Amino acid sequence: MSSTLPEHADVIIIGGGISGIGAACQIVQKMPGLSYIILEARENIGGTWDFYKFPGMRTDSDMYTMAYSFNPWSDNKSSASAEKVLAYLVETAEKHDVKRHVRLNERVSTAKWNSGRNEWTVTSNCKGKTHQFTSTYMFMCAGFSDFSKVYTPDFKDANLFQGTVVNPQMWPSDLEVKDKEILVIGSGATAVTIVPALAETAGHVTMLQRSPTYIYQTANLDPIAAFCSKYLPASWTVKLMRAKFIFEQQMVYIVAKTFPDFLKRLLIGGIRRELGRNYDIKTHFTPKYNVLQQRLCLSPDFAFTKCITDRGVTVVTDSVERFNATGVVLASGQELKADIIVTATGFNLQALGGIEIEVDGVSYSDMTKSCMYKGVMLCGVPNMIVALGYLTASWTLRVDLVFSYAMRLLKYMHSRHLRTFQASFPPESMPKSSIFGIFTSTYLDRNKRAFYHCGTEYPFVYNSNYYLDW
Repeated sequence: MSSTLPEHADVIIIGGGISGIGAACQIVQKMPGLSYIILEARENIGGTWDFYKFPGMRTDSDMYTMAYSFNPWSDNKSSASAEKVLAYLVETAEKHDVKRHVRLNERVSTAKWNSGRNEWTVTSNCKGKTHQFTSTYMFMCAGFSDFSKVYTPDFKDANLFQGTVVNPQMWPSDLEVKDKEILVIGSGATAVTIVPALAETAGHVTMLQRSPTYIYQTANLDPIAAFCSKYLPASWTVKLMRAKFIFEQQMVYIVAKTFPDFLKRLLIGGIRRELGRNYDIKTHFTPKYNVLQQRLCLSPDFAFTKCITDRGVTVVTDSVERFNATGVVLASGQELKADIIVTATGFNLQALGGIEIEVDGVSYSDMTKSCMYKGVMLCGVPNMIVALGYLTASWTLRVDLVFSYAMRLLKYMHSRHLRTFQASFPPESMPKSSIFGIFTSTYLDRNKRAFYHCGTEYPFVYNSNYYLDW
């Protein structure tokens, strides 16, 4: 790249994870005449699936719907390890010749729109050097996790603990867990994932939760997939399985809203069948909220209850009063000893990848003053598409639709020689709220003001229903 002139492309894609790769592939397939570059802040593509290294890291939704519609998941197992997902993403990128368009280690700080030039100017830092890129369109695919900042509650006397404290977001590659006494603080998707993996080699694992969460346990090898792969062509099987899992996800969402008590009994009953009636299900596995008010945790092959029955994992429902030299003291007065404490207590969210967005000198980075249009654009910001997936289903399922919409929009504009699109703001009288809606997860509630907002009327609503979006 020239040291004086910015590198230019028709489209700048910010983020080389699952959303950015998918966006690039749709450009290749549907508008191959467009030039594009991907700006990735890290040293590898893959986003979440390259970043997180904690034991047991896997998908928390099925791969049939998390995989791209144009490159279906062909494995009979519906959940996949991080390594398999990353390999799938790399294979998809190579298949569509995406990797040569990626600029690695480009941490974007600002993106400024100039109406006079109909152009975005994006500024990034690459190993201490400032680079600039320009484009007509920008696809924001930076996800919503802040990889640079670990969130850990301010535990009292945490400095007194003489063992090791580790956060899953920054898992050390050389951490030895074999035969160790491990305390995992948290009960969300990360905890439900990491506890069974640690239990395979640790001396003992305790999961400490302030409150229970819903866990959906199922066989990872789908029996219908196994049957179809035996008797049907592979192309039929993957399409059928994708349709099956989309339908199941949407039915869970509908039942959760219309018959919440039924779904609650169904999920808790499944845990009771595995752990037995003598286990204190009411205390440890009966949440106070309704299903889908927090993310539903997935446990493939009944791994979570098996680690309790087969490997002696202990679940404790209480809150941390303080740390001491050997572990933690709970609000009840009970002490839990540990060699290693894992703080699986959520993470920090950030909208727009933490990038400062300006339109003709006016900042659009304050999410409390923003509003999403159809969940794909930020009102008032020209020529920018935001990759926003589902919170109650597979993220990619919606991102696929977002960029299908983007391609239709750009084709329409090119056919009529238009250069700019922009969503207007909704009426001031329309109430706005966070896209998290009824979600009550602590990490979501903590970040509501800093994340995307939507309206209450079409086209400013954010849907969680694939069939309505499709």
